[in-house]
Amino acid sequence: MAWNQVIFDNWAPKIWADIMEDLSSEREAWTIWPPKRTDPYWKDLTSNLIKQVLLRTSSVFPTIPHEGRHSFVSLENSHTLLAPTPCPISLTVLSALGVNIVQPPSHIFTTLISGGLPLAAMILSPPTLHEVLAKGYECGWWVPTDMFTKEIIDYLVFSEHTGNIGHLAGLPWFRSTTGSRITLRLTGGKPVHIIPTTEEEARLFCSYSNMMAWSALDDQLRLALLHRQSAGILAVTLLKAEHVLAVLEDKFQHLDGSGVNEEILQWILDFWTWLEGWSHRSNVFARQALVSSLPLYPPQWVLFDAYRTKSLTSKILGSMRRMHGKGWVFHHFILHFRTG
Repeated sequence: MAWNQVIFDNWAPKIWADIMEDLSSEREAWTIWPPKRTDPYWKDLTSNLIKQVLLRTSSVFPTIPHEGRHSFVSLENSHTLLAPTPCPISLTVLSALGVNIVQPPSHIFTTLISGGLPLAAMILSPPTLHEVLAKGYECGWWVPTDMFTKEIIDYLVFSEHTGNIGHLAGLPWFRSTTGSRITLRLTGGKPVHIIPTTEEEARLFCSYSNMMAWSALDDQLRLALLHRQSAGILAVTLLKAEHVLAVLEDKFQHLDGSGVNEEILQWILDFWTWLEGWSHRSNVFARQALVSSLPLYPPQWVLFDAYRTKSLTSKILGSMRRMHGKGWVFHHFILHFRTG
């Protein structure tokens, strides 16, 4: 009995490790590893074998397959993640993205995470996945894809206990209203991206390069990013008067009254209609000199087709009058188009 125990404790792990190095890639994943056994001879064999392969930095741990094929890795790489069974996120999704995921049988997983073993691989969690993805994107070993994005974001942000809005930082998950990819930064980083509160807001100010596309966010994530605490974690903001004025100036600074066509009139109507309901509209009119210099109201227009644009012009005036009644429009605007 004692002799058998010596064999299992000392020789068997080394011989088994030799065999695994030779045969792992030729066998089905995990079939060459010790089974779960509780009798005396087998009690410490799995632990001793793991110590042996870690000491050798052997690439004998099979990853979750991608396109039907496993790769075999050592656990000295901090970019490798150990996944429990069951796991709250699809591991094939992460594997398709290029993440090395090792999901051992439960008795091997328990041994690996029990402590005291020389492994750099981390246990899969929202913080460790974010760390691996952020480093991987920075190093260029994975490229952004619109596939699977929601599942990964939900795991990173909304997982119980360890989910965090900050796990979006450094990852190119989103698109701006101009179609370019957006990588959010932590607070203090540049650029600061605008989270639209309505689809109309995103549409009207789509030319602003840092405006996030409405379709880039589902309702749950949009609400999380709009929460006031998010601005203390990520470089995000709500639309401000300075953004509105920047778009107005860019859109109209080189346009004189003769360039106002039906399409622009429709945009102006949509703008005034939106502005009626915007709680920060007074900050726009605080820039009186700039706003009054732009062709946003009728006396400045030389219309190409008065008949076709009469209805739009009437609606724009109506919107301006309603805001004037609420005390928001500068009085000289109203006098100007009443007497013009």
